[in-house]
Amino acid sequence: MNFPAPKCTKDIRSYLGLTGYFRKFIPHYSEIAKPPSDLLKKDSNFSFGLKERESFKELKQILSQEPVLCLYNPKSETEIHTDASIDGFGACLLQKSIVDNQLHPVYYMSRKTSDTERKYSSYELKVMVVIEALKKFRPYVLGIPFKIVTDCIAFKQTMSKNDIASKIARWALMLEEYDYVIEHRQGTRMRHADALSRNPACMIIQDSLTLQILKAQNSDENVKAIKDLLKIKNDDYIIKGDLLYKSIKETTF
Repeated sequence: MNFPAPKCTKDIRSYLGLTGYFRKFIPHYSEIAKPPSDLLKKDSNFSFGLKERESFKELKQILSQEPVLCLYNPKSETEIHTDASIDGFGACLLQKSIVDNQLHPVYYMSRKTSDTERKYSSYELKVMVVIEALKKFRPYVLGIPFKIVTDCIAFKQTMSKNDIASKIARWALMLEEYDYVIEHRQGTRMRHADALSRNPACMIIQDSLTLQILKAQNSDENVKAIKDLLKIKNDDYIIKGDLLYKSIKETTF
């Protein structure tokens, strides 16, 4: 998990917003997070020393593995939480675990905004991050019902209108191929997505998740059979990095 080290109390608060959102899955969270949390105390001098760095590193590792991270299941209840800032886009794909019936992260997404995107209005950024998240998570959510959670109350209202700006109309058209509902949620309850959008240097890639998928595929006789068939040309499936993927034709706008 490539998350930039905090350089000020604002960065600490943002990072703890991300880790704290999933604290119920982290045993002894308060103890682990105490060193950086103490830096937020009144009259505390900011000094990101050894104890703070060790806490930061440990929490990053914990967020990238079980029991916080959950393996994708196409039959599980699915949500995409998004947020955007002038600096970047952040999103998280979450699913209810069959183990505890709680929403767990499956995949995190974060990227910087381009020079053109930085000129967008706040509302346009909030819509754009949904589009970017759907592009990233398309293999996971296409063909299943899911919920989009955003702190932009106007997003839901706009998507139900007939008379909207051409740029937004193009994005709305792209959304039509998905089976989704929209939920507005206060920003104070979206600190995990906010942290990802404000730290766009981090592109969070989950290697342990890939290994879990690979392990599951290697133990599945049907997947093995498909891989064997791919020794003969097949346009429906491809193998990349020993992982099996189903080809999906992209729709351009």
